[in-house]
Amino acid sequence: MTHRLGQSGDFHVSESTDRQDEGFEPPSHLAFQKLEWRVQRIAWAFMALILAATFAGAFGGGPLAHARAGGTPNGLLLEYDRIARYRALSSLDFLIMSPPAYGEVRLWIARDFLDEVALLTVTPEPSAQEVSGDRIAYVFKTTGRAPLRIRFGVEPSTLWSHTGSAGVGDQPAITFSQFVLP
Repeated sequence: MTHRLGQSGDFHVSESTDRQDEGFEPPSHLAFQKLEWRVQRIAWAFMALILAATFAGAFGGGPLAHARAGGTPNGLLLEYDRIARYRALSSLDFLIMSPPAYGEVRLWIARDFLDEVALLTVTPEPSAQEVSGDRIAYVFKTTGRAPLRIRFGVEPSTLWSHTGSAGVGDQPAITFSQFVLP
């Protein structure tokens, strides 16, 4: 390097051509860059999984969020929200496939499940309610052989997983479970 003093008194450094840096290479950050790329790919995959789960209903409101329990063997079908939100309206939709022609039908729900939710509405309105041990039965009048639809409007009052059971009279019970998100 040569040094010279400029006209204004500034000191200037100029590069000489006899410098021997042909063998000099800047430090390689290739290993770090590869690690960064790997982390980015994992993050993108994670975000894609979260997005797919959201669209599928894993966080409520999609196909995964709804479920059925029961069916033909016990004459009772339940459609419900498998994934519900805390303090948000949810429903239990029962279908009693072959009620008695004229008379009464007793639909019971396990008390431990009803303790985990606030019961807001029952449609149609039951003619009576009976409490016996670990069950609460709702009595409905029937006026024909058509399937009877009953909707319970509930609001989950505790978080996480709730398991319940329901049945008609002495028929085998159906079990269901609901996951409540904040």
